[in-house]
Amino acid sequence: IVQKNKHIRLLLQIHDELVFEIDDTDKAEMNKLIQAIHELMTHIYTLSVPMDVDIKIGPRWGSLEPFTSVE
Repeated sequence: IVQKNKHIRLLLQIHDELVFEIDDTDKAEMNKLIQAIHELMTHIYTLSVPMDVDIKIGPRWGSLEPFTSVE
């Protein structure tokens, strides 16, 4: 869903952080994209310890908030 979607782009990688840009889309589609990113990053590689993935969203880097769902 993430690789084939024209509404999302990987903009930047800073150490272990990835910054994506998601075009304005309906809230259900945005929630689906964010959940797909979380699922992908959580299970991208099998480790002996669980992978902790935090997702934050916002219009600017300085105003990011933890993701629960897009309202």
